[in-house]
Amino acid sequence: MRTVHLHDLGLTDHVTAYELNMRLYREMLDRKTANHDLSDEAKIPTQDHVVLCEVAPTITTGEEGSTEFLLRSPEELSDLGITLFRTGRGGDISFHGPGQLLCSGIFDLEHHGHSLVGYIHQLEQVMIDLLLTYGIQGSRIHKMNGVWLDADDPTRIRKICTLGVQAERWVTVQGLGLNVSTDLSYYQHIVLCGMADKGITSMEKELGRAVDMNEVKQRLIASIETVYGVSVV
Repeated sequence: MRTVHLHDLGLTDHVTAYELNMRLYREMLDRKTANHDLSDEAKIPTQDHVVLCEVAPTITTGEEGSTEFLLRSPEELSDLGITLFRTGRGGDISFHGPGQLLCSGIFDLEHHGHSLVGYIHQLEQVMIDLLLTYGIQGSRIHKMNGVWLDADDPTRIRKICTLGVQAERWVTVQGLGLNVSTDLSYYQHIVLCGMADKGITSMEKELGRAVDMNEVKQRLIASIETVYGVSVV
């Protein structure tokens, strides 16, 4: 069974979390480069990582860096205490803040099926399984990453978990953003993922009660272990 190393940063700033993610990502890429010309016996195995955190209010854009769906100027966002940050992940504009659990997987897909599509599908399954332990029925939508509620009802469809992954040479980084107790009013400053006809929600809004973040983390870790067949330590 492959081991995944856990890094729980608690509540931090987006730059600190991003820099840790990218350092672990680059270290794995460097290790794969160094291993390339070595015999199987001499190669040093790569190590998978999961980074969990919440961050201060931040609006992120994907690899293209488009601000088409940003409804406030950078100056207005700054006045509201919101940081604007460009990442290298896929996907469009999104919000991250306190009460949203971010989960980034730095995985070597050579040990997980050699499939980025399969990896993303499993990420979504991790969240679907987690939500089900709370009695929340999440699902996928074809060609729309993330986890949705009431996906088959266009009048009620809403997103509870965003997803954006960056990958190179079978190494992944970035991942999921699950709204646990997020202040959803922040989403009024963007068109989430460029889809104005879709709603946004959180676990607390759906359940009508407070949800303990540490409990969610433990259930998330258990779901990762089950879906990927790994041990998180």
